[in-house]
Amino acid sequence: MKHRFVEYWEAARKEQLQHLIHDQIEQLSNELTLKRRENEQANEAMSATARFCQWKLAQIDQEIEGWMTRFDSDKDDQDARFQKARATEKHWQELREQYEWQEKAITRLQQELVRWKLEEQHKQYCALMATKLQAWWRGTMVRKGLGRFGSNSKNRTKKEPTKKGKGKGKKK
Repeated sequence: MKHRFVEYWEAARKEQLQHLIHDQIEQLSNELTLKRRENEQANEAMSATARFCQWKLAQIDQEIEGWMTRFDSDKDDQDARFQKARATEKHWQELREQYEWQEKAITRLQQELVRWKLEEQHKQYCALMATKLQAWWRGTMVRKGLGRFGSNSKNRTKKEPTKKGKGKGKKK
């Protein structure tokens, strides 16, 4: 009987051990399934994170490209404005130089005009003085009766009597 109890005990122990092993296998199988699910979820999270990072990186690259395009456009506009400003400055410099040259020419011409006026006034003064000198000389020659104004001169003619007084005479 002892033997039968031992066999029974051994069979029960063996059955318990099999249940224990079976429970451990089931537990390990559940843990394995759980770990696989966690691993799949981690892989999905990693994949979603990678997709998000790629999307965000593409978005940032697009923004940078827009900034670069805007920068290039602004730089070109700025360069064009600078070039236009330089051209305008050069044009103003040329105009300033032309103005200075014309101002010098006007000053020179004004001085020449003043000199011509003085020369003209001098010529008129000389002509007036020559006329006065000639009148004085003729008067002297006539009063003294010298030269062609003398008493034996051939060119002497009688003067017609003139009307004395002011006013206009009648026209004939």
